[in-house]
Amino acid sequence: MMVQGSRFRVRYALLALIVISVGRAYAQNPSHLRWRVMETEHFFIYYHQGLEDFARKAREVAEAIYGPVTELYDYRPDGKVHIVLRDDADYANGVSFFYDNKIEIWATGLDIELRGTTDWLWNVITHEFVHMVSLQLAMKYPKFMPAIYLQVFGYQPETRKDILIGYPYIQVSYPLPGVVIPMWFAEGTAQYQARGARYDRWDSYRDMVLRVAVLRGGLLSLSEMGVFGKTSLGNEKVYDHGFALVRYIARRFGEGSLRRLFREMSKPWRVSFDGAVRKVLGVPAEELYRDWVGDMEKRYKEQLEGLGELVEGDTLFSGGYVNAFPRWSPDGKRLMFVSNRGQDYWITSLYIWKNGSKSPKLVAGGVSSPAGWTTDGRILFVKRSPPDFHGSRFWDLYFYDEAKKVRRLSRGLRVRYADLSPDGTKVAVVRNGGGRNKLELFGVKEDWKGLDSLTCLLSFPDRTELYTPRWSPDGRRIALSLAREGERDIAILDTT
Repeated sequence: MMVQGSRFRVRYALLALIVISVGRAYAQNPSHLRWRVMETEHFFIYYHQGLEDFARKAREVAEAIYGPVTELYDYRPDGKVHIVLRDDADYANGVSFFYDNKIEIWATGLDIELRGTTDWLWNVITHEFVHMVSLQLAMKYPKFMPAIYLQVFGYQPETRKDILIGYPYIQVSYPLPGVVIPMWFAEGTAQYQARGARYDRWDSYRDMVLRVAVLRGGLLSLSEMGVFGKTSLGNEKVYDHGFALVRYIARRFGEGSLRRLFREMSKPWRVSFDGAVRKVLGVPAEELYRDWVGDMEKRYKEQLEGLGELVEGDTLFSGGYVNAFPRWSPDGKRLMFVSNRGQDYWITSLYIWKNGSKSPKLVAGGVSSPAGWTTDGRILFVKRSPPDFHGSRFWDLYFYDEAKKVRRLSRGLRVRYADLSPDGTKVAVVRNGGGRNKLELFGVKEDWKGLDSLTCLLSFPDRTELYTPRWSPDGRRIALSLAREGERDIAILDTT
């Protein structure tokens, strides 16, 4: 049987080289923010009202770290880098848009359970600028070509005159991205930073995460380290493991090997990081990984053997990998704590466990700092509030009363930590704003209907960070922790 070939041939076959240009998409600017800009030799610093001092410090930091970072990578961005400073939410983060020469930073400092303390501004600017420099060094194509797609299309033959083109029934698309760097290496180098500009460090918290992963079989594989898309704990391991492996590479092969790896990945044909590792370091990536793991196993097992007998307490209940800030009620019958039980991500809630019960009771979501008991067993806590008119979310004070109802005591107060005085008449709070903290004292209105009589107890001009105030039993003093230049201390303040 003869078959007409035109019925089956591809009428339109295209091998397309498609270049996607970079479009500049910015989030809508809230109308209440008034922006200004500072210009330095290498940067534009954008900031809004309330961030004047923060912006001046950011200007100093950016110029100070520019030289050490660009010298390590032997690369300078093609033009001035735009740094946008924001304080329109109680949110800690930094983002590097390396195709746009733009960095965005929130003024609130990062404080999570699995990392130690650093000077937030010095650390985050250095971290994001390392991303900017290293990832631009690794670009395979010009900035206006973030990716190339090789595509083939095929269309069904037209069988009717009123059909202009047949339905596409063949489509092949193969992307060739302009930057191919595994996440562990990108984030590891951003935490490693550079000699002369090192404002992050390998601390005991990070070492704890890695040590437990090594000794208990929870270490990510090399391929798992290359991507995010995990739980918050899994994503944190990408940072943690990446930092440790980059430190190992720098120690074994020298800091210059980091630059050479990024540069090797800039070659258009280099699509595998393993190929770059073989070329630059002379070993396969999996062998490098095994050597690193073996080094850690030896070191951590020696530490474990030196500890002697380990004693563990009884488990009250399981669930969640973040369980923090436990506090017993005044009568000793209930335990209050925050936990992410039932969550994949770092979303913590306030719970109460009653002595003898099998599981805790949920009080409120969005709680990530210590809560406090009143003398009669009610609860004062800090919670992230719903978005305001401008879409901003801030920490506010809330109250859990005897009717088991949650009441909001403030709006836009930006309270990071709070503690109730023993007599229940005053609340010591750490307030956030403008890249600074201050310790303030509020009076409590009758029947917890609100707050009044504000008094500022402690404020530092040098951006000293304040944490976790606690009243003394006699209500005369407040203990708190404070951090300067990444070092934490304990301070006691006499309020009389």
